[in-house]
Amino acid sequence: MKPNARPCGRFLKDVVLAFYHVGSTAIPGIWAKPILDVAAEVRALAALPVEAMAAAGYDPCAECGVPGRFLFVRRGEGDISLCHVHCYESGNENLRRQLLFRDYLLAHPDWAQRYCDLKKELARRYPDDREAYTQGKGEFILTVCRLAQDGQADC
Repeated sequence: MKPNARPCGRFLKDVVLAFYHVGSTAIPGIWAKPILDVAAEVRALAALPVEAMAAAGYDPCAECGVPGRFLFVRRGEGDISLCHVHCYESGNENLRRQLLFRDYLLAHPDWAQRYCDLKKELARRYPDDREAYTQGKGEFILTVCRLAQDGQADC
């Protein structure tokens, strides 16, 4: 861990409305990389204390491929990701989708197991290609979000 890394909550307290544990580590019993994913619902992305977060050991990555998100990554030895803090303004559709997906898997262990199996297969198939691994989960995530919405809207 970088020596200057500190918990992010104290730097975000003035802009965060809520923190949510998301990602695979939020689903008990499924396989997950040892990375903690936290979604932060914030008043405004423009109010994020980017310099303070960077000084505390969280690399600012801006949108990083997800419109309306500001990502901070805390890294450990060898530049390995330890924690991702996904910041979204209140009402952001991507935040809603992350929570919808997480909540559906929590309520449906059979789908959580399917997701676990898919992740293991993708990790085996793409051990050094994070992009392909992530893309390989896309259709499954859309399916789960559709199920969570009772087929009324895409996730």
